[in-house]
Amino acid sequence: MTELDLSKNQFSGHIPFQMGYLSALHSLNLSNNHLRGPIPNSFQNLENIESLDLSNNYLSGEIPSQLVKLHSLSVFRVAYNNLSGIIPYKDQFCTFNKSSFEGNPGLSGELIGKNCWSMHGTSQTYHDNSNGDHEDTSKAIDNEVIFFYSFIGASFAIGFWGVIAVLAFNKNGRMKFFMAADDFFYACMDVILGLMKRIEKSHVIFLLGTAMTLDGVFHRRIRLVAYPSEA
Repeated sequence: MTELDLSKNQFSGHIPFQMGYLSALHSLNLSNNHLRGPIPNSFQNLENIESLDLSNNYLSGEIPSQLVKLHSLSVFRVAYNNLSGIIPYKDQFCTFNKSSFEGNPGLSGELIGKNCWSMHGTSQTYHDNSNGDHEDTSKAIDNEVIFFYSFIGASFAIGFWGVIAVLAFNKNGRMKFFMAADDFFYACMDVILGLMKRIEKSHVIFLLGTAMTLDGVFHRRIRLVAYPSEA
């Protein structure tokens, strides 16, 4: 079977997708019925089709772009349906008449002389807005990072200079601080001496000398801070 004419009947519902696998068809006419729904994508398999008439129905959706692969197609009619979107403009689709698509207010494209700049403009605006949203999000993240590090820096500065202020103007606090530091230093020394017992004697003298040097430097700094008049 190479021709199938089912026009001017009372067929309703969707076009069966199985029709797209009748690859031997040269002509298919489903016009003047009550068919609804989209044009099946399976029609791209009608590789030998020369005439496809789907006019005067209630078909909706877009014209499948895959139909441009039907290189034998010379007659294509979808007039007076509810189709929408851009009409494919490639290969044999460039040869079809405007009358093949009339009666579909939602269709646009070069074939019917109805440009789709408004549609593209809307799309462009959407992308522009999307880019703007990405930029705003990026700026917000940068501001959050700056705020975070500023907060950390300010907290450190306030804490550091707060301690310095207490040590500078509170003699009792200053003495307690240095006594605590002294206790901490000797606690560390006890740990070091405990470790020294476990290593070779040749290293003991070096570590002991280093510890004594650090102890002398540390206590001298403490006295210079606690008693500046001795400097």
